[in-house]
Amino acid sequence: MDVRFLIYSVISQALIPLSVKTKLLLFLVFTCFSVNGFSQKPEELLQQWYQKAPVEKIWLHCDRDNYVAGETAWFKAYFYSDFQPDTLSSIVYVELLNVTGSLIARHVFPVLLATSYGQVELPDTLTTGIYQLRAYTPAMLNNGTEFAFKKRVHIYGKKVLKKEAISSPSVQLDFFPESGNLINGWVNAIAFKATDENGLPVAVNGLVMDSKGNEITRFSSYHDGLGLFELTPVKGEKYSVKTEQSISGKIFLLPESLELGLSLSLIPHPQGSFFEIRQRVTDPAMRAAYMIGQMQHHVVFRQELNGTKEELQGVLNTEKLNSGILQVTVFSKEGIPLAERLIFVNNKEYVREASVRADTFSTDEKGRNHFKILIKDTVQGSLSVSVTDADYALTPYREENMYSGLLLTSDLKGYIHNPAWYFAADNDSVKMATDLLMMTHGWRRFRWQELAQKVKQPLTFADPSYITITGRVTLDGTNRAFGEKSLLALITAEGMKRNAQFISTDMQGNFKLDSLLFFGNARIFILDIKGRKSKYIDVIMTSDSLGRSYPVAIPGPADFATINV
Repeated sequence: MDVRFLIYSVISQALIPLSVKTKLLLFLVFTCFSVNGFSQKPEELLQQWYQKAPVEKIWLHCDRDNYVAGETAWFKAYFYSDFQPDTLSSIVYVELLNVTGSLIARHVFPVLLATSYGQVELPDTLTTGIYQLRAYTPAMLNNGTEFAFKKRVHIYGKKVLKKEAISSPSVQLDFFPESGNLINGWVNAIAFKATDENGLPVAVNGLVMDSKGNEITRFSSYHDGLGLFELTPVKGEKYSVKTEQSISGKIFLLPESLELGLSLSLIPHPQGSFFEIRQRVTDPAMRAAYMIGQMQHHVVFRQELNGTKEELQGVLNTEKLNSGILQVTVFSKEGIPLAERLIFVNNKEYVREASVRADTFSTDEKGRNHFKILIKDTVQGSLSVSVTDADYALTPYREENMYSGLLLTSDLKGYIHNPAWYFAADNDSVKMATDLLMMTHGWRRFRWQELAQKVKQPLTFADPSYITITGRVTLDGTNRAFGEKSLLALITAEGMKRNAQFISTDMQGNFKLDSLLFFGNARIFILDIKGRKSKYIDVIMTSDSLGRSYPVAIPGPADFATINV
C-alpha cells in the first residue's frame, strides 16, 4: 500500500504546507517599500479601501480528495490576510454543491486563532461525480463574490450519472493584449487562452490573418491552452485568427487596434521585471506620469515617469516583496489609469527546509506508526495532518495545494487548471507559463475607476460576530411592544453549561444577542426579571446570522468536468 501524507500548519505568522519528501513552507513577513508620503489620489483611495475591506483568504485542508456517499469529509480551515494568519472573521460558511450549482449541504463553523475545523456529512443519496466544496466568510465577499475557496471532490454514489453526448465539440479562443489595448504601428504582445466547451484547456495552433486573408503570423499554445504571439497592427486593418483544429471551424476576431494609447511591457529580469513603456507624447491625456504596484491593496512601490519621452525603460526590483500577484498600473498626472499588467512574484521566502522521520512504520491493519517532523528552528503554530491511501488517489499528483491556493488561485477569477503545477519547479518554462496565466485570466479585485465610489459606499457584508440573533418582545397575547426593558436570556446547548446573559429591548421591543458560540441545537429562554412584577411575554425571533444566504458566484462547468490525466 502506498501511503500519502499531507500536513498543513500555521507557524508563528505563517501558513505552512509540508511534503513528506523535502520541504516545509513558511510565509514570512517582509517590510516592503514604504508608502508614507504618497499624496496621489489612487494610492490614498487604495489605502482607504484596505482599511475598510482588507483582503481575506481561506484554505481548507481536507482529509481526502475523494469520498464515498454517506461518509464524512473532515477538514481544517486556515485563514490568511496581509501575508499572515487572519483574525478578521469569526465564522466561516462551508458548502457542498453539485454539478448544477445546487446546494447539497451548508454548515457554519466558528473561527478561533485564524483556524477552524469541522466536518461535512455526505448524504448517502449522492450520485457518482465531481462536486465542489466551497468556503467563505461574509467579510471576504466585499472584495468580490468570485474569490471564495473552491475545491473539487470526487464522490462515489449508488448511481452513476449518464454523460450527455456532445455532438459538436468546439474550441473557444480569448485574446488579451499585454497592457490592455492594441496600438497601431507598434509591436504588440497578445496572449491567448484556448478552452473546450467545458472550459478546460486545449492545445491549439493556427494562424493570424488580415482582412484579405493574408497570413500574418502563426502561433501554437505553450501550456494548458495558453500561448503568445506578436502583431504590429496597421491603421484601418482588422485581424482574425483561424485554428488548424478540425473540431473548431471558427474564425475569431482580434480586438480592434487604436491609433492613440500607451503600452506597457514586462519581461523577466534577475531582480524582478524589466519594463518598457511606449507612448505618443502628442496626446497629453495619454502621457505617463507615474507607475505604482500594489499587492493585497498595499502600494509596494511608486515610480515617477517622464511623460515627454516616447519610450521609457527600467527595472522593477521585486526581490524584497512577499510572493504573490503584483498589479502594475501606469497613471496620467490626473490619476487616470492608462495601462496595466499583472506579474507573479515568487521569491520563495515561504520555503523552509524540513524533513519527516518515520520512527515506527507499519502497513498492517491497525498497525502503529510514529513520525517526527524535524525543523531546524524552533517554531510555534497550529498543525493538521492527513494520512491517506495513495492507491485510491485519482491523480498521480496533487492538482492544488496550500501555496497555490493562497498565493495564486485566491486572487484569480474562474477556473485555473492544475494550479499546483506553477509551483512544481523553478525553471524558465514554468515562469513563462505563469506569466501567460497572469496575462490571460482577467483578474480584478477592483477597478481603479470604481474605487472612489466603493470607498464612499457602506460595505455590503459584515462579520456577524459569531452567532447573532435578533427578535421582538411583546406583552403576552398582544402586539404591544415590551419596550425599553431589561430581560434575562438563558442559553443551553449540547456540550456546554447553561449560559445567562442580560439583554435590553428598544422602544419597539427589539433586542439583539451577539457573540454567541455553541454547537448543535440550542434552547434560549427569555424572561422578565422584575420578580413579583414580572410580566408574561411573547418572544418572536426575527433573524439569525447562521441562516443568512450570500450571493456567492455560481461555479462554472470546468469546476465539475472530468479531467483526463
